[in-house]
Amino acid sequence: PLLQPGDRQLDQTRRERRATAIGSIAPSGDKDVARILDEMIQSENDFEVALAAAKGLEALGDRRAEKKIVERAENTLRRDSRDARAFENLADAFSAFDDARKALSAYERALRYGSQNSLIRRRVNLKIAHLHADLDNSSGFLKALEAAGLGRDDIEREAEGDEAFAKMLEKDRVRRFLRQLPR
Repeated sequence: PLLQPGDRQLDQTRRERRATAIGSIAPSGDKDVARILDEMIQSENDFEVALAAAKGLEALGDRRAEKKIVERAENTLRRDSRDARAFENLADAFSAFDDARKALSAYERALRYGSQNSLIRRRVNLKIAHLHADLDNSSGFLKALEAAGLGRDDIEREAEGDEAFAKMLEKDRVRRFLRQLPR
C-alpha cells in the first residue's frame, strides 16, 4: 500500500505529501482510501501529517474533513487548555481550511501560552504574517513580522513560493520596514 496510518518508514514530509496526493488522485468517494486517511487523522503522531490526511479526505469529497481535524486539536486542548502547540495546531487546521479569522484567534492564543518560547513566537508570528499577506492586510503583516524578530534575508526567503507574501514585500510601507532590518 502507498500509505498506512503510522507508517514510520517514511519521514514526516513524505507522509504529508503522500496523504495529500492520495486524496487528490483517488476516485471521489473511495471508501478504502477514505478509511486510511480517516485513521491517519486520528492516530498519526505528527499533526502536520494528520492535517495533510484531512486535506486528502476533503479532496475525496468528505465535507467533514475539517471538523475531524479541528476536533483532534480541540481534544488535545481539553487535556491542557494552555498548550501553545495545540493552539498552533488548531490554527493550522483553520488556516488549511481557509478560515483566517479563526486561525488568527487560535494563533494569538498560541502566542499567549507560548510567549516564553522564542521558537514558538517566531514560528507563530511568521504564520500570522502569511495569513495577513493572504488577506492583503499590510498592518497585520508588519506587526507579525516585527514580532517574529527575523532579519531581512529570512523574511525575503519566506516569500519564495508564496505569491501573496512576495507581493506584500513590494509595498512601500513594507519595503521601508525591511530596509531598517539587519540582513
